[in-house]
Amino acid sequence: MALTDALVMTSKHASAGAPPLVLLDYFVRASGLACWEAAGAILHQRQIIQAAFSADEIQAVRHVRRFLEGFNRCRVAYAMAVAAQEIPAMSGDVRRLGAR
Repeated sequence: MALTDALVMTSKHASAGAPPLVLLDYFVRASGLACWEAAGAILHQRQIIQAAFSADEIQAVRHVRRFLEGFNRCRVAYAMAVAAQEIPAMSGDVRRLGAR
């Protein structure tokens, strides 16, 4: 997506009430920007978010995104192994473990 389109879509999500850290993650993925700090600065300069992100906030969002991407790759690999009957299907979902 073009940078201008990514900004428009991120603004729409902000108007709908998305939290700033979610907006940062969305904008980085939608725009394709490799520099999370630059993405955060753009969101702040364009007044899509009110306060600039701290280095710790940017690092935390980056780590969460990396984890989710790895988790999703593992889910796909598991589904493919089950479909190929290499391993048995199991029920449940690890996402529910923390929701007790």
